[in-house]
Amino acid sequence: MKIVLDRVALRTQGRAHVLVIDISKDWDAARAFRIQLMPTQVFFGADGREIGRHMGKLPESEVIAKLGLPASP
Repeated sequence: MKIVLDRVALRTQGRAHVLVIDISKDWDAARAFRIQLMPTQVFFGADGREIGRHMGKLPESEVIAKLGLPASP
């Protein structure tokens, strides 16, 4: 997922923040975000509240859609 999320970060600059956490190195983050399976994507709204979660791989287009952003042409 890191490659996909890196591409999403480039496509959404200024419209969304993408953070990749290696939970094998940051157990505190895994606990804080209740990560039970890798990969897990957690989506937050502008107010900081969780608006969605997905466990498993997602294609770039679905990550963009979950962020509520229009697909680029």
